[in-house]
Amino acid sequence: MINSSTEYFEQTFCELNNQQLEISLSTFHDCVFDRCNFSEAIINNSRFLNCKFINCDLSLMKVPGSSFSGVHFSKCKIIGVNWVQAYWPGSGIWEPLEFSNCDLNHSTFLGVDLEGSKINRCGAINVDFREARLSNVDFSFTDLNESLFHATDLVSSDFSNARNYEIDPTKNNIKHAKFSIPEVMSLLYSMEIEIRET
Repeated sequence: MINSSTEYFEQTFCELNNQQLEISLSTFHDCVFDRCNFSEAIINNSRFLNCKFINCDLSLMKVPGSSFSGVHFSKCKIIGVNWVQAYWPGSGIWEPLEFSNCDLNHSTFLGVDLEGSKINRCGAINVDFREARLSNVDFSFTDLNESLFHATDLVSSDFSNARNYEIDPTKNNIKHAKFSIPEVMSLLYSMEIEIRET
């Protein structure tokens, strides 16, 4: 059972069914959430510090005013989450996030600062990354089909073996970013040029 206005330290929560749960003003330090259901939960003004979510369902979760620092999501279903609602103090104050083998489809990170985070081996279909700060983010092996990039800071980000992305290099900062062949050819589509095989 998870309660509001409570501080938790190094606890492991297994197979909790917290669907449509509402909690406020709680703090979680170094906690592990294993196979928990937080779908449609409302988590207000709470903090998650160096926690792990493993095989959890967080779809349509609402996180107004909540903060996440050094949190690792592994094999989680995180569909339709509006991460803009969360509190983002900025790089240097919080630790980067890690999404590994997760389903992030239909979520939004519009204007969010995720510098140094990992979004690798994920499904990130129709995700809004416009105006986000994504420098040094690891997108390797992630499917970015229909995801939006505009005025996005992608400096030194890693798109190795990522696929289905549509990034206009004239409208995004991709300096020193890493891409793989043949997917990198998609960067040329916005330039209205003709590519011929020799």
